[in-house]
Amino acid sequence: MLTIEIDRNEYIPTMSSAVGISLIPVYKIEMTSEDIKYHWSTNYGYFVAWDAPDFEAKILGPDVINTGERIFWSYDPSEMGVDKPSVLISLKIENGQTQQVIAKTNIDIGWKGQDIAIVMNR
Repeated sequence: MLTIEIDRNEYIPTMSSAVGISLIPVYKIEMTSEDIKYHWSTNYGYFVAWDAPDFEAKILGPDVINTGERIFWSYDPSEMGVDKPSVLISLKIENGQTQQVIAKTNIDIGWKGQDIAIVMNR
């Protein structure tokens, strides 16, 4: 079973301690990791990489393929104060050779007020 581990249930871009909601895929894979790709997508906001050694936030966009490392979800602070849609973050683990989907899951994010993103399910 594929799950996504998160580090917080609420997020707002003005939080100085976080670049977004941390997302880590958790799945036992029987294939070699070179044959696996992790395909993240969202209908609102974007994904951010924030890793050692420089710990510099790099905006990756709303559709990202990586090798299973931690990724963050955030949204543009300039959109604070406006109505936002419900957010769907999807993760598919795909066979890198055949593109076949091995497992998939998602996270729904709603809103408290206009600006605080709330994880609705895990």
